Amino acid sequence: MIPREYSRLFASLGIVVWLLVPLPAAGSGLGKAVARGAARAAGKTTTKSVFKGLLGRDSQIHARTAAKRLTQPKTVFRYTSSEEARVAATRGIQANRHMTSSAGPGRPLSAAAAQARYGLERPPAARLTVRLPKGQPVQRHKAVGGGRGVGAIVSPAPVPVDSLRRIVPLR
Repeated sequence: MIPREYSRLFASLGIVVWLLVPLPAAGSGLGKAVARGAARAAGKTTTKSVFKGLLGRDSQIHARTAAKRLTQPKTVFRYTSSEEARVAATRGIQANRHMTSSAGPGRPLSAAAAQARYGLERPPAARLTVRLPKGQPVQRHKAVGGGRGVGAIVSPAPVPVDSLRRIVPLR
């Protein structure tokens, strides 16, 4: 006779093994399509819910952080879509848009690396180099959803067109 603890253990192991065994339908065309669609839907749902939570946290941080005026001009980057880059080139950057905390020399990050580092919802298509003028109000905080120790700057005031220095397309 098997003790009760062992029977529960064997039942749990049986269920785990049953879940790990591949289904024969997964190899067929219809099964593959269904599995792919289910995985895609689960990924989208998870991604949307994660970013919805991050946006809530981000707005809380903005509400808690006081804006301070820059004592000297500061160069930063803004990773964005190509369409938004075109709009920024003609109208400037709208208020409350995120930018990197600093801008250094060198090649721009790839779209995937920028998305991971700064916690962006979509891979960016362009990097704007922006020279924030002295006296521009900014809020400094952590890039929510970004890498460890990665900061971000948000300006509650619009950034003028003449502050835009360069637009670099990303690969």
